[in-house]
Amino acid sequence: MKKDFTNRTFVGEFIGNPGCQHLVKYPRETIVFYAVIDNYSKKICNLPEQAVSLFKKYKLDVVTLESMGLYNDYDHLLDDLQSEFDKVSSLSIRDEEEGAVIYFVLRHSED
Repeated sequence: MKKDFTNRTFVGEFIGNPGCQHLVKYPRETIVFYAVIDNYSKKICNLPEQAVSLFKKYKLDVVTLESMGLYNDYDHLLDDLQSEFDKVSSLSIRDEEEGAVIYFVLRHSED
């Protein structure tokens, strides 16, 4: 564990604080993690699936991760973004919490 945490910043959102509540009342206080930054790397952060794997290794609360796909075509990307927006905006806050966050990941050939 010490090796995995050394020189890394784990990024998460603190939820469930009754004094600072979100739109949705969460059933418990916790930190929900979503990113890992290698402190001395030129990369902004680790790939999402690498971060989730690390969080799960230590049984940390983690956001749900779902890939929309890989894109080489701008129009296809825009169509899928519009579809995702339509889906998320039609969901109930009560059932699906507060929405979604989209990460754009530039994948290099070595990744």
